[in-house]
Amino acid sequence: NIYAFDVTPTAKMTSQSDTVTPNLMWVIEGGAGDFARLGQTWSKPKLVRVRFKCTSTECDDGDPATDDSASRMVLVFAGGYDADKDNSVASTGDDIGNAVYIVDPLTGARLWWASSDASATLVLSNMKYSIPSEVTLTDSNADKSVDRLYVGDTAGQVWRIDLGEQLDTDQNGGTAGYVFADAGCSGGVRSDDCSDTSNQARRRFFYPPDVASVSDSNFSTNPTYDLVTIASGNREDPLDILTTNLMPVAEAVHNRVYAFRDYNYKYGPPASAPSALTDSDLYDATANKLGTLTGAALDTEIAAIKGKKGFYIDLVESSAIALPNGLTTKWVGEKALAKTLIFGGVLYVSTFTPANDASALTTCAASEGTGKVYALNYLSGVAEFDFDDDGTDDRYVEVGGGIPSEPIIVIREGGTTGLVGTSGGSDVIDVAPGGGSAYKTYWRDE
Repeated sequence: NIYAFDVTPTAKMTSQSDTVTPNLMWVIEGGAGDFARLGQTWSKPKLVRVRFKCTSTECDDGDPATDDSASRMVLVFAGGYDADKDNSVASTGDDIGNAVYIVDPLTGARLWWASSDASATLVLSNMKYSIPSEVTLTDSNADKSVDRLYVGDTAGQVWRIDLGEQLDTDQNGGTAGYVFADAGCSGGVRSDDCSDTSNQARRRFFYPPDVASVSDSNFSTNPTYDLVTIASGNREDPLDILTTNLMPVAEAVHNRVYAFRDYNYKYGPPASAPSALTDSDLYDATANKLGTLTGAALDTEIAAIKGKKGFYIDLVESSAIALPNGLTTKWVGEKALAKTLIFGGVLYVSTFTPANDASALTTCAASEGTGKVYALNYLSGVAEFDFDDDGTDDRYVEVGGGIPSEPIIVIREGGTTGLVGTSGGSDVIDVAPGGGSAYKTYWRDE
């Protein structure tokens, strides 16, 4: 369920003894009524403005002859998680969680929703997998109202939905949506739930992408685009039980860091939905050739990434490791279990690698595993910092045990600091100087 409380003070609070009496405003009950598709409520509701269609009398815009739009506060969240996903690595369709909702924050009433359900306001036939992630919201025309959504699902799809400026409660009113990228199928062919896909290619997204407006003539033939970054990892299976318990024992899912270029960055949906970006559309930056080659060899790699629509980096070891289960592999289960962050031209990604010992395959308490933070050039994937001061830039630094938090950037008057939480507390990481120094800003709010 999702709950809303009114905690407004009834009078000015002047001392620590003053109290506030919370009042329950509304409850959204998952699995019932207008929210029959709402699963486990992992997706944090976000309070934003969205433009809705209104009649000439409702708009009060001075032109009684013209229908227009009005900006209103709403809550936006995804359908959540389907616990059936705990039992299988396969990308089967889900009964719940496969939806995106827009809700009135004062009443809890559903205003709009997208799903594969035939009764949805926006019917998207392939939105049949649960979406535990928060939704990333953007304002592409700078009118202070959200008009575009990005979100990933538990089958490796990244969705883009354009809300337009006259969102309507009628079916498909003022909206368009499509699969922007597909990272969960071998070869990028999504049919019959990717039945021919190996378990290692069944990637899942539990955390939202980060989006940055980019001007890039170094690595893209089209210099202007929105960069959409996201990393895969199964939050409900951090020790890869779903693959290590298979007979025969299988490699862990091959997780990745992705940076997709959205060239349809201008306001509104493209004239026709483009094909989903897949492996073949992306440059494989795993080997870090752009950061190590020189001369003609480097020119060849630059030409290669310019001809693509983004890049990916495999979360894989540089050499094979023998595991206690008899498997020798470079894929030891490294995965991203937090959202990506773009700051100062650097893409930060925290990852978790389970411990490679026999007991860690069956119990969370046996070993903490290793947390890392990657710091990559957001346009190319090249290493940005020399974390160990050995004269060579490193793509990542180990930050401690357990599953690390997302990287947090703190901008202070004395400088900028990067923090990441681990099982032992918090660790400081190098950050780019982007963002400038802190300064005072004054405003009036009534």
